[in-house]
Amino acid sequence: VVLLLGPPASGKTTLGEKLARRFDYVLFDVGTHMRKHMHPEADADSFALHAVGQVLQNERKVILSGFPKWANGLDHLKSCRATIDMAILLSPVLFLRHGLGQSQR
Repeated sequence: VVLLLGPPASGKTTLGEKLARRFDYVLFDVGTHMRKHMHPEADADSFALHAVGQVLQNERKVILSGFPKWANGLDHLKSCRATIDMAILLSPVLFLRHGLGQSQR
């Protein structure tokens, strides 16, 4: 399991898509999944934990984008017997500082 962590608009999904294609992983973007499938009145934490658990039951080569956000998410990964191979922390400040977030004109 690879974890992609960072604030909104930091490039998690973009990087996740590229890594998934390159290394033949399944990308599970937790935020996108929640926006598409979660009922507005549902408990976001419980929904995310359940969704990640379902994915990890079926796949082992997974990139989790935006998960975990809290310590109980790490505990959940342990209970799913997931092996964390890598965690990548993205920061939009780094991209902007080096001009990588700006369009080329």
